[in-house]
Amino acid sequence: MDKKALVVRLSSLGDVVLASCVIDPLLELGYKPYLLTFRPYGDIFAEDPRLEVIQVSREALFSKELLHKLRGFDLYVDLHRNLRTFLLRLRLGGRWEVYRKESIRRRLAVYSGFFRKPYSVVKAYAEAIGAKDAKPRIVLSEERLRSWESKLGKDYVCIGPGARYEKKRYPYFRELAGLFLKAGYRVVLVGDARDRRLTEGWEGINLCGELSL
Repeated sequence: MDKKALVVRLSSLGDVVLASCVIDPLLELGYKPYLLTFRPYGDIFAEDPRLEVIQVSREALFSKELLHKLRGFDLYVDLHRNLRTFLLRLRLGGRWEVYRKESIRRRLAVYSGFFRKPYSVVKAYAEAIGAKDAKPRIVLSEERLRSWESKLGKDYVCIGPGARYEKKRYPYFRELAGLFLKAGYRVVLVGDARDRRLTEGWEGINLCGELSL
């Protein structure tokens, strides 16, 4: 492919996963997708042949070396839309598509029902490049899938109950885990060390704080 598109979603893990919804539409539009993200979030695409990942530290985001590397793309897609990416847009120039974030309304909606209305991050990401019905998709190798199947079996559900901000945390994950267990599924809890403390005493296989992401 002659055309290249740089997708910018710097963090955090869940949002980077959701950003995968634009990979296939970009391929259909004739672009070779690249993803710019902070370490270690790009590791989830380590086995994905559809795109190339540029992982950086927060400190190196505006380094001369990186800015030089990021110039020359045919399309830039800002799926983060914060001060950092605004400055990137100014420094790099070029053609940018920016997603509809509605951050002020969404923050106000936490406190007042007047501002609440349906909103889909995935839909907003896809609409930034004119796509519809896009879905996040993570590609894993057959070897990795077989490895986890040998450890957990086939019928398991992963639950990541953590969130950076408490108001963003769904409060009924423990009850949801119980429903899956009653339905005959194994429940696997994933997250970081803080989530380990949060899920202390929950039923299921607790891998919080034990994985690389």
